[in-house]
Amino acid sequence: MKKDRIQNDINLDFDVKVSVKEIKNYLDIYFSDHILDSNDEYKRTNDLLELDNRYIMSNGELAINVKWYFPKFHNSLYKKNDNEFIDLIHQTAIDAFWYKANIIAHHYGYACCIRDGRSDGWAKPMLKGKELNEVWPLKYYLNNTELEYLIKIKIFVMFAADIKNLFKMIDKEIQNVTNITELNELQNKIYDL
Repeated sequence: MKKDRIQNDINLDFDVKVSVKEIKNYLDIYFSDHILDSNDEYKRTNDLLELDNRYIMSNGELAINVKWYFPKFHNSLYKKNDNEFIDLIHQTAIDAFWYKANIIAHHYGYACCIRDGRSDGWAKPMLKGKELNEVWPLKYYLNNTELEYLIKIKIFVMFAADIKNLFKMIDKEIQNVTNITELNELQNKIYDL
């Protein structure tokens, strides 16, 4: 075993293949403290990986909280008491969000992004399994310091940032919708992102 031997490619379980150099350059992860162990796996030799608790569900699976507690709609809709159109805007925005969340999940190499929790308020990316149509949630393990796992966590954090930005954009944009044409334009804008 030589400490100076470095593996050039890392094959992640979800159709993403990156080089160690790409990880260093593009993901802002620096692995100068990694060495090869007897199983040729990269190990982290110093601090543990800690992830913000807001991404960790009670069962240890990683997800993003996307509960929409108080959506705000255009004031004119409240003045007209147009609850039917408000409901249409709300449902259209939710459907467009979940459609785009799946597109974002695919972009990061996940099989899909599912709704989870009692009120479907968690966006949970799912890893592809070994078998056809098999998917698994990404779990959080504080003591797992293997390089491949650390990369998966970094990818999850980037995925989470995109999901949060999508959620914030939709929350802001629905406040400008006053008619069906504007709603269709917003839906198309979300789909085209």
